[in-house]
Amino acid sequence: MKRIIACVLLLILTACMSSPAESNAPQPAVKAFDTVYCWSGHAFYRTPDESEYAGRIESVVPESEKPAENNEANVPCKDAPFVLLDDGVALLLNGEWQFFRPAC
Repeated sequence: MKRIIACVLLLILTACMSSPAESNAPQPAVKAFDTVYCWSGHAFYRTPDESEYAGRIESVVPESEKPAENNEANVPCKDAPFVLLDDGVALLLNGEWQFFRPAC
């Protein structure tokens, strides 16, 4: 039983530690302020105040494409707010803030 629990925990940790760039799956991305930002694989742990919102996602492209226009994403999050940070952007996805890095 201990081996099964250890294997399950190892699988969970491995899945959590792998970054989107390591897989062949399309990477979640958002374009804002003429820069494409890709999901870092990490949550943004501060809840921004609405006064900090830099904009909202206005259009969504297929997951297989990179966003080409500002305020566009390739994840289903139309009208989701985002905030501009010193090192990327945070986007509200499914009720959680996610951190996106520039230059994917």
